[in-house]
Amino acid sequence: MEPTKYIAIKIKGMNHYLWFERAKTEIEDNSFIGRDGWGEGGAFTHINVSEDEIIGRIESESLQYN
Repeated sequence: MEPTKYIAIKIKGMNHYLWFERAKTEIEDNSFIGRDGWGEGGAFTHINVSEDEIIGRIESESLQYN
């Protein structure tokens, strides 16, 4: 299966997902790094967070919000 265009992550303690184009993400030293993403209300988002703090993931060909 080919990777989707977008990925969203949910972090412990947050009520919403953060969306990123997969091409603008990477995993380095057990950290998820996302650049130029979208947060709550479409807020511009950059993140560098331990993978242990991620409690949910969505992979999709189109943006979805919840």
